[in-house]
Amino acid sequence: VDAVADGGNGRKRPRETVAPPARLFSLQAPQGSPGHKVIHLAQLHRRPPATGLRLDFDEGGSEHAACTSSTSPLIPGELAAQCGRYSNEIDRLLQEHAERLRLALADTRRRQNRSLLGAAEALAARRVREMEA
Repeated sequence: VDAVADGGNGRKRPRETVAPPARLFSLQAPQGSPGHKVIHLAQLHRRPPATGLRLDFDEGGSEHAACTSSTSPLIPGELAAQCGRYSNEIDRLLQEHAERLRLALADTRRRQNRSLLGAAEALAARRVREMEA
């Protein structure tokens, strides 16, 4: 009887009837769901926008806080000194890189000049032999 019901193919499994889920999705959070926190709009306006520079010195709410509770945040003088150190380090790295590039270019130029000189000597020697012959 099942073979006739499914179009004559006895190897097919009969279809199961499944009731559709009563609630596919909801725009409201379920009651008592953990992990959801209600934030008032006024609190959002009080927080400065995140810049990604880890400069948020709040009460430890950020996992990327720049300072721990045992240290004080950088004062403007220390911040300027740190920026100066970073600037000096970047300048030093750029100078080292420029020097390495200069040396590599000089080495390439020397090798090319040797190659050209060798080719010119070979051509001159061939012409001398042709003239003597």
